[in-house]
Amino acid sequence: MKKMKNKPGDIQSTIMVAFSVISTLIMVCMGMMVYWRFSGITQQNIVDNNRKIMDQTVDSIENYLVNMRQVSDAAYYDVIKE
Repeated sequence: MKKMKNKPGDIQSTIMVAFSVISTLIMVCMGMMVYWRFSGITQQNIVDNNRKIMDQTVDSIENYLVNMRQVSDAAYYDVIKE
């Protein structure tokens, strides 16, 4: 039966590899969580901004139509007046 001698490099390299693997897994998990969170927030911001733009567009079109009715009413009143 042979005696196994532990070399200092073997234990050190094993600990280093284990630490590197654990650190890499933690970084990948953290990166994925940050990405998912950022994606969700960005998607919500896009929806909110689109809703605001649509509301502004509706208000602008309604104001335009009111102004067009006023111009039309004024022209019609001038025709009736004559």
